[in-house]
Amino acid sequence: MSKENILGTLVVVVLKAQHLIDNHTFYKQDPYAKLSLSGATKQTPPDPKGGQHPVWDAELRFPISKDASKDSRTLTISVFAEERRDDELLGEGTIDITDTLKTGEFDNWVPLSLKGAQRGEVYLEMTFFASGPAPLTRRPTKFTNPSERLGRPQQPCGPLTSTPNTVLRPPRPGARATRPVPPQALPDPAAAPPRLQPRPERAAAAPCPCRHGIDATRRGRARGARAAVSGRGGESARAP
Repeated sequence: MSKENILGTLVVVVLKAQHLIDNHTFYKQDPYAKLSLSGATKQTPPDPKGGQHPVWDAELRFPISKDASKDSRTLTISVFAEERRDDELLGEGTIDITDTLKTGEFDNWVPLSLKGAQRGEVYLEMTFFASGPAPLTRRPTKFTNPSERLGRPQQPCGPLTSTPNTVLRPPRPGARATRPVPPQALPDPAAAPPRLQPRPERAAAAPCPCRHGIDATRRGRARGARAAVSGRGGESARAP
């Protein structure tokens, strides 16, 4: 692009993203953003373990031509997750910079989509400098609280609820459902331990009224009678 055809310089600060998809289970992804304008493509460094809410604060500069075609006025934003083999596309979006070239500034969220569904958003701070190179210093931010500029959204502390960008996974088959323990079932540590009650004595078993019990009684009596007879016989044999 010749200097005569340059209208100015567009400085784009890719600040951060939020509510991105993350298909990783045991670790957080390393996202990065890639911007394209008038055939020029630049990208931010990846945010290690940025997960769903990465923060880059990376400054990218694009020369703006005097050609007012649609391709030279459309900024394309794509967010990827850095992988070992092929990087995973997390979402992409576009924004028309025509109004930014007129007003000189743009600070807002740019929505991302993937396969027709919204997949998070990226915050951009754009500044256009006409008729000359852009200064090295940045303009003041429009965030009222400076800590919110590079801050990540806070995660809810309560139970997990379904949001447009949150996918709730069904429980695994065969998993046992846990139930909350009611307060009445929990023991009171300040209360005295209960006293042990003595075990009641077992009553003697009644004789069996069946036929086997009667036969056993008769056999016992017969053995006693035989013992008495044998005792009398021994005494008569010992008499002079």
